[in-house]
Amino acid sequence: MDLAIVSLPLAAAKKDQDLLFPFVSRLNFGALSIVSHLSLAGFNARVYDPQHSEKGKGIENTIAWLKENNPKLIGLSCISGFAYDNLNRYAVTIKKEFPSTILLVGGKDHIGKLGNMVIDDCSCVDVVVTGEAELAIECYIDDLMKSKNVHISVTETEKDCYSIRKYKNAIVIAGKYLDRIPKLDFTLYENFKEFPAAIEISRGCPHNCSFCVNDRTRKFVKKDIDGIISEAKDLSSLYGLKKQSIYFQAPIFAMQHDELVQLKNERQRVGLSFVWRAQCRADSIDSALACEMASAGAVVIDLGLESGSPEMLKRMCKTSDPVKYLEKARRSIKVLNEVGIIPKLNILFYVGETWETVQQTYDFIQTCTDGIQSLSAYPVMAYPGGSFMSDIKQELECAGGSFVKSDEWSQRHLTPINPSKDFSYVDLKRLGVMFGRAFQTIESYFNERSVGYYSPSVSYDQFVALSSRKDAKDLPFSFEMRRMLEYRETLRRYIASKGAISI
Repeated sequence: MDLAIVSLPLAAAKKDQDLLFPFVSRLNFGALSIVSHLSLAGFNARVYDPQHSEKGKGIENTIAWLKENNPKLIGLSCISGFAYDNLNRYAVTIKKEFPSTILLVGGKDHIGKLGNMVIDDCSCVDVVVTGEAELAIECYIDDLMKSKNVHISVTETEKDCYSIRKYKNAIVIAGKYLDRIPKLDFTLYENFKEFPAAIEISRGCPHNCSFCVNDRTRKFVKKDIDGIISEAKDLSSLYGLKKQSIYFQAPIFAMQHDELVQLKNERQRVGLSFVWRAQCRADSIDSALACEMASAGAVVIDLGLESGSPEMLKRMCKTSDPVKYLEKARRSIKVLNEVGIIPKLNILFYVGETWETVQQTYDFIQTCTDGIQSLSAYPVMAYPGGSFMSDIKQELECAGGSFVKSDEWSQRHLTPINPSKDFSYVDLKRLGVMFGRAFQTIESYFNERSVGYYSPSVSYDQFVALSSRKDAKDLPFSFEMRRMLEYRETLRRYIASKGAISI
């Protein structure tokens, strides 16, 4: 094997409930994209993901798999700061077992933004890959195969597919952007049937939300419908399920009316019955588009509402016209629900959040309760890369907020935010769970999460049985409609009292 990529499992989670259920499956589609690209280029590469290992057996199982495959290079993929805690543990153990094997690390949205800091944190790393990695790793491996001593002798090199420089005893490779998105080959992902199926349909985002981690310099590119259908056909055959669910991975879903009609027609022509979910702006869906989405197989649409507060929407650069934005968002929720698509709202508690702005978000959601079936709410956090922390510093100080500082968060290179004098980061994490319990039942929560987040084999009965053994206060849903409505009223009084009553 030329390259083995190990997807580092989470050591913690952004949302505590993500670690409550063992069948939550996080497909590392970035690592899969790399090995899929390399395979087409003639290299032998695979992904191993130990997240479903028995507790305490992740590293042991990883080493056993690596010994079985004896790769020429080993890569560690860390796409989240919540997995970064595991980098040193895995890297040190792997280097001990494979001392002469080059160890690469990467992960576009985390390690890819850290660069030199990764080498400072983990001295046994040989190569850090920043940015998009497909072309960079292909070029790097090709140079190694041609016996060019790129690892030791290089000082600084610029190529069509990467730039490379030395730092301490390691090198940092900056990848160049792909013009076309690779077709994901799931057969290269060990035990892929334990993970939800996905198709990466676009990269880049044309919008400019202040809190977003997407690379704003990246040109927006998307996969054509024929490519999507080809992958969907392969996935349906590989998984062999009666109802194949597929996550359309993209920073923003940007299919136009004509593309959805083509997707619907091709899906019918080929005889496929897969269903899918995608992420859209909350103000982007009209009645015609919703109908075409449903006809093309959509069952869940994640709507990035972010807030029901005009002030917060302006602060986060979500829109310059909050009144118009919220009216369009209300329409999106309504028309999606009417055609049988689950509209899942994403809420972001932002810098300057107050009891009054939270009340506005609650009130907006209340006006949409006939259409809302699922909801997720979480406080804003600063991720590495970009200028977000410096951009909001003055605004945060004026609001009476602060950055959360601790050794734990510093080691992850993540910065939670206490957004105002009214709320801490911990307060708003808890409030997010409260919103979930007030606006979704266990059934609606499962119906949403089962598309793209859970192992395909898990059933609703299994989910209910496990949930019933958990502490109800930790769960972001209510077990019955009656309890949900009762809790919704309790949450309303809690917000109105500015936290003075217990809940």
